[in-house]
Parts: sequence; structure tokens; C-alpha cells
Amino acid sequence: MKRQLSSTTHHTSYLSIGAAGFSLIELLVVVAIITLVSAVVFANINKFGGQSRLQSLVYDIALTIRQAQVYGISVKQVAGSNFDTGFGVSFNLANPALYRLFNDINENGKYDAGEDVSPSPYAINQNYVYSKLCATISGTEYCPYTSMNIVFIRPNPNAYFIVQGGGVGITDSCTSVYGNVEQCSGTISQGRIVITSPRGDCMSIIVSANGEISVAADPACT
Repeated sequence: MKRQLSSTTHHTSYLSIGAAGFSLIELLVVVAIITLVSAVVFANINKFGGQSRLQSLVYDIALTIRQAQVYGISVKQVAGSNFDTGFGVSFNLANPALYRLFNDINENGKYDAGEDVSPSPYAINQNYVYSKLCATISGTEYCPYTSMNIVFIRPNPNAYFIVQGGGVGITDSCTSVYGNVEQCSGTISQGRIVITSPRGDCMSIIVSANGEISVAADPACT
């Protein structure tokens, strides 16, 4: 009888130990692991979302430049302009969250007040900006410019550039793109607009003098 009681007591003690829960340290470790995994997941989601918004914005701006090109070739007429005036897109670092689609009514190759084509001006939201305006001159790219105008004039799809504020290669502005249709005295072969996200990610819109428009990743934000 005593032997049986001893066996029962030992079994009861074993069940008590097996039913014990997690210790405080084990719970803290589990919580820490969950927190770490969640942080990594959310960081990747935010990064992916930011890159998607940046890419979408860059393509929107590139399509606006393409729209100016189509308007220039098709000779779209707006109120107060002639059929032979060009269309362009204007960027100015004085307001890097705004760009304009314009009809070059004054025929000076750059944006002037009152030349917006509706729904221009376009606002860049959520702290995205264009941070650099670059021009390739005689094979060398310079990025000190404070404004850039890209104009398209019939009958060709070629892009003509007016840059200002650089002091490198071209002082203030190029000659008129009308008349003999000179492309900034033939010196600018490519324009590039660098778009930057709030996270510091960058992409570039590249416009060549032959009218080609493309976008490219710019991880170094050069």
C-alpha cells in the first residue's frame, strides 16, 4: 500500500512540472523576435511603396514632356497663339515641386507668365521634388542649372533646350530656337531632370536632342 502511494505521488509531481507555462525570459525573447520581424517587413513595404510612387511620378513627368512633343508636331493651337508656335515643359529649382506645360506664345524658347496649357501647372506632392537640372554640352554633363525649358517645334520631333543660372558652358540662355531653329547654338545634346523622393531615392528623366525621351534609375543621385 505504501509503494502504491509513493508511485501516485511521483506521478502527480511529474504532471505539475509538465503543465508549467513559459518563463518571463522566454516570453520576452518571443516578443523581441516578433517585433524585429515586423519592423523588417514594414520597412520593406514602405521602401517598395516609396519606390513605386517615385517611378509613377517620373513616368507622369516624362509623359507630360511627350505630350508637349506631340502638341508641337501636331501644331495644336491654343487661345492667343499661332499654329507655328512651339510647346514645351519648364522646370525651375525656385519651386522644385512644380513644373509647367506651356505654349511658347512669345517664341523665346522658355516659359513666360500666361503661357500655361491647362491643366498646367502640375504640382508634385508628398515631398517629392526635382533636385537637379543637367545639360550635356560638347560631350560633358553639367548640373548647376536653376531652370530648364524643353521646347518642341514643328515639323520635327527634336527637343530644343533653354537653360539658365548655370554659368558653365552656357551663361544665361541659348539663342532663340525660332527662325533658323538653332538648338542652343548646337551645344546641348541632352537634358536630364533628377527626381528625388523623401527617402533620398532618385530617378532621372532623359531627353535627347533628337526627341528621344526615357527614364532611368539613378541610385547614386548623380
